[in-house]
Amino acid sequence: MKGLTNRKNIIAIFAVSTALLLLTSLSHAQQFSAWSEPQNLGPIINTTSIEVLPTISPSGLSLYFSSNRPGGLGGTDVYVSQRATLTSAWGAPHNLGATVNSSHAEAALSFSLDGRTMFFQSDRPGGLGSFDMYIMTRTDPNNDFGWSAPVHLGSVVNSASSELGPAYFEDPTNGNAALIFTSDRPGGLGGFDLYQSTRNADGTFNAPVPITELNSPANDQRTAIRRDGLEIFITTDRPGVLGMNDIFVSTRASVSAPWNPPVAVAGINTASADSQPTLSADGRTMYFTSNRAGGLGAFDLYSTARAETCTPSTTVTEGDLFPGGIVSFGISSGPGSVTVDHVNAGTGLQSLTVVGVPVNAVVNIPAFTPGTFDPVTVTFSVIDSAQPVDFTLRAASTFHAANIRVRCGTPPLTEPEK
Repeated sequence: MKGLTNRKNIIAIFAVSTALLLLTSLSHAQQFSAWSEPQNLGPIINTTSIEVLPTISPSGLSLYFSSNRPGGLGGTDVYVSQRATLTSAWGAPHNLGATVNSSHAEAALSFSLDGRTMFFQSDRPGGLGSFDMYIMTRTDPNNDFGWSAPVHLGSVVNSASSELGPAYFEDPTNGNAALIFTSDRPGGLGGFDLYQSTRNADGTFNAPVPITELNSPANDQRTAIRRDGLEIFITTDRPGVLGMNDIFVSTRASVSAPWNPPVAVAGINTASADSQPTLSADGRTMYFTSNRAGGLGAFDLYSTARAETCTPSTTVTEGDLFPGGIVSFGISSGPGSVTVDHVNAGTGLQSLTVVGVPVNAVVNIPAFTPGTFDPVTVTFSVIDSAQPVDFTLRAASTFHAANIRVRCGTPPLTEPEK
């Protein structure tokens, strides 16, 4: 019961954490470290059958995926594994049941930001092509088994060809939404290309258009887009891959800018097939599918993580550090540097001290002209952590001393206080 309560608390506060994340992303592009060595999710999740197409819920507490393990309804079924907290181990997966699954194949889920809408692909009867996309909803984002009956997305998005791998994106700058997916419909550049269909306020979708800068003459498929819309991961077999499929990444300067040419993600791909990425809401954890050596079945699920480097962009001003003086600061382009501009009003300010980081640094301020800005750089060891780092700038003078507290990095998914 306590674990269930924690799950509900985390999901309840997720909306606040996500709002903070999106607000932060508007002011600066997140910067990250390299991805960690991928880890097999182990025998609780993976089996001797195939486990593919993972999707992590917005709360980070439910992991959805598809499997053809014994006991399903047919083809590949959707399963969900839950955990009580963000640091807990994943629990035994459960089949989502006949409301979602059928005797055919269901896979490749994607959530809305609030966790109440989900898109997926299926080859069940009644579609227009080999695989079509469907939508379903739930009123309670805590309930992984409360989904409504799936509804076909219709002929504006689906076609007589295959539509696969939906990835739903909600623009943090204006609230507009779009569905990114892959299709082998006529007129594309390669076998499978990536398309985008924008969504109207009434929930209907517009005619899809190809994302030309991401497509190639090869097959470009299953995507994962970061919540700020500035980074997208794709599955591709274009020239230069190490194996059957690799995971590539592309970035862009803004949600209205074109995507840069995709490049292979370092440290993740192998000579096997690595594909089908999904991102956690804070962009720090990726789950994906691979048939690399050492797995339990033909395809297993893996995870990898990265840290967000210390790059707050909002300038903070604190007028009462000393009478008549202002200290403003922000992280410079080089990780681990804080650039401080100070205005002296003859108060005798002598130094700035950075405290609360692995290595403290004290910088003595040289001679200055009263009433003018004099830049001072405070340098400390590089902050590169999976969690934001709190640190304090202390301005000391003969008249006044004060602390400024700054949160470094984008707010992560957070646990409720005990």
